[in-house]
Amino acid sequence: KGLEALNFKSSANFDPGKYDLVVFVSAGKVRPPYGLAKLAKKAVAMGVFLKEELLGYSFVLPGASTYEKRGTFVNYQGMKQSFQPSIAPVGMSRPLESLVAGLLEASRVKVS
Repeated sequence: KGLEALNFKSSANFDPGKYDLVVFVSAGKVRPPYGLAKLAKKAVAMGVFLKEELLGYSFVLPGASTYEKRGTFVNYQGMKQSFQPSIAPVGMSRPLESLVAGLLEASRVKVS
């Protein structure tokens, strides 16, 4: 829902082989199809993945689980509610917004 709110859309006609780099995001119920990453020239996984979902990825940026991040959701009555992390992120995992911010920041850094 968060990515949809930012106007990110999925496409039934998506062909990962047409791109030099494809970033697949796994968040909650939204999961990339198994094996799709191996069709890309280079594929990066970002989020929380099951071991069997990692086939074909060149790099994995581990995301935080639901218990490790803060956020908001809308309940069945339409009321927006917020939640806080109940545990610290494990290992090098980070919430999705932190991963995206880090990638954007790194893309602005000039390497000499």
